Amino acid sequence: MSIVRRFFVLVILAALFGPASAYAQTTGSITGVVTDASGAVLPGVTVTVSGERLIGGPQTQISDTDGTYRFDRLVPGSYNVKFELQGFRSLDRPDVRISAAFVATINAKMEVGSLAETITVTGESPTVDVRSNVQQTVMNQEILEGIPTGRDPWSLAKLIPGVQVATYDVGGTQSMQQSSLSAHGSSTNDVSYNIDGATVNWPGGGGGATMIYYDQGMFEEVNYMTSSIPAEMLAGGVSINMVTKDGGNMWKGNVRYNFSNDALQAENWADTRALVPSFRGNPTDKTYDFNFAGGGAIIQNRMWVNGTIRKWVVNKFVNATNSDGTQALDDNDLKNYSGKVVTQVTPNQKVTFGYFWNNKIRGHRRDTNDIIPDIASVVQGNPVNTYQAKYTGIRGALVFESNFSLMDGQTDYTYQPDTDPTSVRIIDTGTTEVFNASTREEHQPNSRHQFDNVFTYSKSGFGGEHLIKAGMQWGRLFYGSDYSVLNDHWLVYANKVPVSVRIWNSPAFST
Repeated sequence: MSIVRRFFVLVILAALFGPASAYAQTTGSITGVVTDASGAVLPGVTVTVSGERLIGGPQTQISDTDGTYRFDRLVPGSYNVKFELQGFRSLDRPDVRISAAFVATINAKMEVGSLAETITVTGESPTVDVRSNVQQTVMNQEILEGIPTGRDPWSLAKLIPGVQVATYDVGGTQSMQQSSLSAHGSSTNDVSYNIDGATVNWPGGGGGATMIYYDQGMFEEVNYMTSSIPAEMLAGGVSINMVTKDGGNMWKGNVRYNFSNDALQAENWADTRALVPSFRGNPTDKTYDFNFAGGGAIIQNRMWVNGTIRKWVVNKFVNATNSDGTQALDDNDLKNYSGKVVTQVTPNQKVTFGYFWNNKIRGHRRDTNDIIPDIASVVQGNPVNTYQAKYTGIRGALVFESNFSLMDGQTDYTYQPDTDPTSVRIIDTGTTEVFNASTREEHQPNSRHQFDNVFTYSKSGFGGEHLIKAGMQWGRLFYGSDYSVLNDHWLVYANKVPVSVRIWNSPAFST
């Protein structure tokens, strides 16, 4: 039995007995039918796809007996498609733009003539995927860096029609804070976050959040699916797929930096405070974003690398108050770095390795509008690592992709470094004051191991082109909580008079 036939049998068995894979598509396809001037199909046409995003150099296929051809696993970017056949003029179709999960249909009509003659067909790239009814919005580089936003997935989602976002980022005040997302009545717990197809949802809570705060400089594009979600996805809500950059044969890099402070904003909140004295607004104290990204070829057309570094600071005032009556500051410091290696092992085999690290440090978190001095606020940290290894193999009409990913991190809520270990937290329910220490010390270790395998087989005939897809997935999710309260109790006052004691059963650990 041939290798192709054995693979085809495995595909059918997986479709019948294996669970559907939740591996999100990070690449696109180009397909079409080649005909002559009379409309008759043309088999045997050499179809070549080239482009600077195509590691390994141009790819070539021969149109089959029905005149069809198909190129799969094309990373987002711009491509040139060329059609050649002895006795016909060559046909060139430049600037075909591909995004993740997009199938561009490029049909060709060839005219009789010399092969040395070339007809170049110019026009807009296909913008509609006629082979799918998935509703998706692609945020490419022009949008990612051309429109002023908070440079995070939640700020970008606010630009998409039909997507409801719980918070609005005015002047950067919501940057670094996650927001729930919904589209067409979907559950906010069904949001799916993916980096290069690997799911990075936080295992805790309802499942619709992520503990990763992203480096926008590492993304080639961000794809939002909002309706008619394909079967590969875990849930039917909003699906966000962040496709990272691959590097290229030429070494390239860019540096982005922005800065603003309180001198660059109006103070219209003062008018509201005249009516509501307790209202102080949340003006920005200082924000800056430094982001470097770059990469190139270690071996031309064989091995590409890309990496990013980001440091992002957003310090804003919140409606809580310090003991001396001054407005409390919410300081946020985000640190990221990432690396990616893409290797073309053979013309039909590609291996990709990726790594990403981030830590969001929130120095003084206050979740209420009470009088909370710095010593009684929480220090929050979110260190997390993600690893990914991906293999792609193509043999004729069969494509096999295997992906292993690991997300490993921990959310930490701790006391301020100068907290007296013998002290006890005091809360005054009458004056809304808090003293001595923050709420608790809590560590939430969590991880996500996932192994995805996807088979795709294309076959023309029987009235058109058919795509058979099947996949198998293994996953292991872990979430824990290690919780303790300083000296195991709080003191509760009412207008400076002690009234009760809250006793905590700590430390406690749960999974």
